[in-house]
Amino acid sequence: MGIIALKLATDHHLTDRVLPPGWLPTRIVVSVAIPICPGVLLAQALHRERGFRLLYRVLGWKWSAPLMLVAMLACLAPASPPWLVVFPVTTALIGACVVREDNGLACLLRPKPVAFVGTVSYRMYLLNSFCVRGVRAVLQRFG
Repeated sequence: MGIIALKLATDHHLTDRVLPPGWLPTRIVVSVAIPICPGVLLAQALHRERGFRLLYRVLGWKWSAPLMLVAMLACLAPASPPWLVVFPVTTALIGACVVREDNGLACLLRPKPVAFVGTVSYRMYLLNSFCVRGVRAVLQRFG
């Protein structure tokens, strides 16, 4: 949670005296992807038996995953979604899908093409970031 707060403060230039723009620690903080942070917290909680048991009580119902999907879609409906609500709801959707293998969305997640995307999605994310940076660097050289 502290990393998210520091990232938001840095994005709004509230830390410029402590973390000057362009300084390596500043660049590290600015590179934090806030949408990934709740997923990291979820993984840490699920890794511990006590956290898993607690989250299973909330997200372990068969229909928790479809309910969280509807909640996420409702959050995304406005033209300007409330991202600080969308991220936790999305994290709850992921949690509901992983705490119970036979969750209410399992029939949509089991087909081989969907499962394949799940196995390579993080690699695709990393490759996407690499490609975006490369294209920006080339475009800047050509004006």
